[in-house]
Amino acid sequence: MQNVIGLLAALLGSAGFALIFNVRKQLLPLAALGGALCWGTYLLAGQATDSVFLQSFAASAVTAIWSEVLARG
Repeated sequence: MQNVIGLLAALLGSAGFALIFNVRKQLLPLAALGGALCWGTYLLAGQATDSVFLQSFAASAVTAIWSEVLARG
């Protein structure tokens, strides 16, 4: 349950920042999903390893890929 709340908080937090930075309305759900995707990757990497460095690296890599996909789309 705690992970679900964390994912929801990441989703809403990313949506809030997207609103502050005037992201177009049709891209707002994708920006919010990116925050949840990043946090979800961090949590999944935590199941595979105890290294905070590897968790952060995995989340950063997925976020970079997600950002690149959105930039090209």
